Amino acid sequence: MAEPAAFASWLRDQYARDWVVYCQATLWRPRAGAEVPGTYTHRVALSNRRLVSLAGDQVAFTAKDYAAGGRQRMVRLSADEFLRRWVQHVLPLGFVKIRHYGCWPTAAGGSG
Repeated sequence: MAEPAAFASWLRDQYARDWVVYCQATLWRPRAGAEVPGTYTHRVALSNRRLVSLAGDQVAFTAKDYAAGGRQRMVRLSADEFLRRWVQHVLPLGFVKIRHYGCWPTAAGGSG
């Protein structure tokens, strides 16, 4: 991955794949389905404070371990696997991040 041509080739392979978006109907009140994207519109997939180290071919970062009650744990991945997972958060060509998802009327009829 250190060579620009090798990285460009790998990136082209990622864009050539057919990606599937899984979307499930909300289990809560109908409006909740529109409120949830608002919590993610300005978040990054992995913040700088979670990155711990890059040593040789290994990337270390912290992650929440839901199986262990939400405790933080250290994850070490090869650079290739880290980039593979990272690219899953990169939008395909032609897509844009959500910047605004609209205003919903409140029960009183105002905007909220």
